[in-house]
Amino acid sequence: MSVLILKNVSNEGPGIIEDYLKGNYFDYKVIDLSKGEALPIEYNFQYTWRSNECK
Repeated sequence: MSVLILKNVSNEGPGIIEDYLKGNYFDYKVIDLSKGEALPIEYNFQYTWRSNECK
């Protein structure tokens, strides 16, 4: 499984979802939209997580 995490606030991280992904050896990428980072051209991700959904 591969996961794309979209951050809207640069001083917040993916939190517990990142711990879970690392602990289970899942491939993931974090994109910080607030810093102007671009979305990847190729979308090979099964799931997308936006940081404001963690509230």
